[in-house]
Amino acid sequence: MSEPVVVPDLRTNVLRQRKYAAATRADAGLGNLAPRGGNPLSAVLSSLEGAWVSPSDARRIFAETLDGTGSAVPGAFRSQAAVCRSEASAEPAEVDHDDPHDGWKADASRIDARVTGMLQNPYLRGGS
Repeated sequence: MSEPVVVPDLRTNVLRQRKYAAATRADAGLGNLAPRGGNPLSAVLSSLEGAWVSPSDARRIFAETLDGTGSAVPGAFRSQAAVCRSEASAEPAEVDHDDPHDGWKADASRIDARVTGMLQNPYLRGGS
């Protein structure tokens, strides 16, 4: 007798889709914070510089810090989008639903259960 041929139950990799969707949201979020993805704090900084007329070092340092913080925000969104896109591209388009290692990636409820479990584990979410 010959062994039965096991045909994999290939299904769409939902995790891959979600990672691409996260990259798209990060790209869109940047535009929602500031026109053309610029510094989202530039309007506040402009108002503050007009209102705070003292030529003190404290004013200058505060303004530079605020400008630097605002400039870092678009970079963080771009970086997050790039990471999500990179992780998504490393995933296969389909996975075997019955595979004990990757099968969970084809099922939205199994993905959600893993995320929920990670969020509840203090060692995985940075708590103690």
